[in-house]
Amino acid sequence: MFVKGTVIGQSGTIEGVNFVPLNGATNPNTNYDLSTFLGRGELGLQFGPNQLTYTVLYASGDGNEQDGDFDAFIATDVDFSDSMIFQENMTSDDYFAETPYILDKGYFMNKLQLDHKVAANITVSGMIVYNRLAEDIALADGSSSKDLGLEFGSKVSYFPYPSLELSAEAAYLASGDAMDALEETALQDGKSDQDIVHVAGRVRYKF
Repeated sequence: MFVKGTVIGQSGTIEGVNFVPLNGATNPNTNYDLSTFLGRGELGLQFGPNQLTYTVLYASGDGNEQDGDFDAFIATDVDFSDSMIFQENMTSDDYFAETPYILDKGYFMNKLQLDHKVAANITVSGMIVYNRLAEDIALADGSSSKDLGLEFGSKVSYFPYPSLELSAEAAYLASGDAMDALEETALQDGKSDQDIVHVAGRVRYKF
């Protein structure tokens, strides 16, 4: 078994800035008291050619877009790939965000992944990811939601030579109601309208 964990806290003051919240509201402040945190943990079990890993990730969000307190975790130039739908994926050029949060509403993820070594140079993975915001987002019908949706994904990686990788991945998101806030304004009605499918592949040579 293995256990891994990371906790980061942020505090201080940000001065002379404006930010646009996820819901598009206007914040009248230009100075903010910062108090945020991020936690990520892994609990894993290796048995035979298999590895089962449970991952939890929480990045704090801001629950009040009008006050002078900013409680949403902030990161610069980071790379997260826990979710193929919301974070960096195999192609790394069509991701929603490289950060472990969605604008000012944070992120709360629970993920269960099984990796199986078919052979020494072939690994197949399957995962299920529950994606949520850390704070509620107001929706067009007057309700609110944190639910981004349930994600199902799989990957396969093949190394015909140690320096050459052939791989592919696919993911499907059964969108939750909070996804309605990310749709075009004309389509927002308080309910998510579209699920999301992601498919990618790559050939990578290292030298």
